[in-house]
Amino acid sequence: MAFEMTPGIAGMIVLAHTTLTKLMQTVLWRGPGSAAARMGAPNWMEVKDKLENIPLYVIMSASQLNEAEYAGPLTAALFFLSVKRVAAPWASWLAVLGQVLYYWPRVFLANEKNFNNGFPFYVPGLLMRYASLVLLVLAVYPVV
Repeated sequence: MAFEMTPGIAGMIVLAHTTLTKLMQTVLWRGPGSAAARMGAPNWMEVKDKLENIPLYVIMSASQLNEAEYAGPLTAALFFLSVKRVAAPWASWLAVLGQVLYYWPRVFLANEKNFNNGFPFYVPGLLMRYASLVLLVLAVYPVV
């Protein structure tokens, strides 16, 4: 039996994923014990220019911001469909896989020498997110 991805489960996974990526930004770069704190700054904004010289910081920040940009609309539409009891398995799967397959290749495959940010390996995730948004619009429209 295959696992059924419901909009509610997908919404929770997307929300958890965006929480994880945001927490990583804080723990690694901005909060207590982070790179900024090790640079002696009580506030990470004081060393923002130094952080921006670290390729991994730049890539992680850009990837996290982009991930968060999609997380809001995706979770809102997924939770709306869940409340309305509308099944949208393709949109749900694509939302989850798109978020995961976009963010992690950009971070793990970043290369400081040529500043490669994981291209082309994150492209399938990027396309999945677009497809999910289109399918979500089509699923939401009949019930609003």
